[in-house]
Amino acid sequence: MTLRIVIDGRCLTDHFPGIGRYLYNLLLNLPALTNDAEIHLLTAADDTNSRYDLETLSELGIELIPIASPIRGFGQQFELPRQLRQLKADVFHAPYFMTAYRAPCPVVVGLYDTIVSRFPEVVPTATGRLAVAAGTHMAVRVAHTVLTLSRFVKNDLVETLHIPAERVTVTPGAPPEGFEPASDEDVAELRHRLLLPERFALHVGTNKPHKNLQRLLEVWAEFQNTASVEWGLVFAGEHDRQVLDAKRIARDLGLKEFLALGAVAESDLQALYTAARLLVVPSLYEGFGLPVLEAMACGTPVACSKTSSLPEVAGHAAVYFDPEDSNSILQSLQRLLKNPGYRRMLGERGQTRARQLTWKQTARLTLDAYRRAAAAG
Repeated sequence: MTLRIVIDGRCLTDHFPGIGRYLYNLLLNLPALTNDAEIHLLTAADDTNSRYDLETLSELGIELIPIASPIRGFGQQFELPRQLRQLKADVFHAPYFMTAYRAPCPVVVGLYDTIVSRFPEVVPTATGRLAVAAGTHMAVRVAHTVLTLSRFVKNDLVETLHIPAERVTVTPGAPPEGFEPASDEDVAELRHRLLLPERFALHVGTNKPHKNLQRLLEVWAEFQNTASVEWGLVFAGEHDRQVLDAKRIARDLGLKEFLALGAVAESDLQALYTAARLLVVPSLYEGFGLPVLEAMACGTPVACSKTSSLPEVAGHAAVYFDPEDSNSILQSLQRLLKNPGYRRMLGERGQTRARQLTWKQTARLTLDAYRRAAAAG
């Protein structure tokens, strides 16, 4: 009997950097595991702000279905159920908590963190925070299964949202397939095109408050004053200057060789990670932290916070620090950046760790969750 899977793909845009990358890699690996299933992907009819090649998904056998309702719009409460009925869906996967809260089939919902409850300032208005809280509550109520990426977040969801543990399934992320150290030629081309410093540490991600980037900039200024050679600091990712103006802060701190690249094309990420001498992740909270595994797959050593999911993701292949202790961050940076042999050893250890997680494994765990939900419906 054919299993009809419908997946909401409207978060495959640059507006959802983390969820989008997770979902795209999942979709690249699902079709090979689903000989007895159909996969239908609902896409945003008018959103062209996407780095993801949907045509590739179509070539894998996924049916693309454009829909008009925006992912945060009220109209989806009517359009999504109608689409699910027309497709005779056996299960619906909503990777984002704002979805249809009445569906004619079992629903699998993705929840990846509890950041808004722990760091309310990431949503600047009270109305926005209320909407997130209400939407999350409704998503939990409608979900047969909640998917998340780490055991840490599973425990967090059980504790803060009182979701029964048996309703939460962990499907860890992984580096993209084929991610490995880029060639010298590719690194040299990217270095020239983006005007990258000769030696630099890298941060990949947004500049939301829990990312702790102001502290990193302040620590970097202190490190720069003690370093015997000049090191650069590079930020890559979509940044909102109203949240944190990194360029202004770097200028005020007198940082040399600071570069904020903004969003970087997927095709450039391997060379960017490979060019970096270090990935630094000073976050106060991460639901998973895909850049950690991506950097490790490219042989780039990682220094990161010892909080939330990061130790679970990086294992024994990273240097850890207390993200609220500037001296702890500084000592970790000094330990790595001043010791090439240690960086090399940690990079090799990271490659081993990155190979332990694959998107094929993630897809298999997700498909099992779909089957359980469909059987219950």
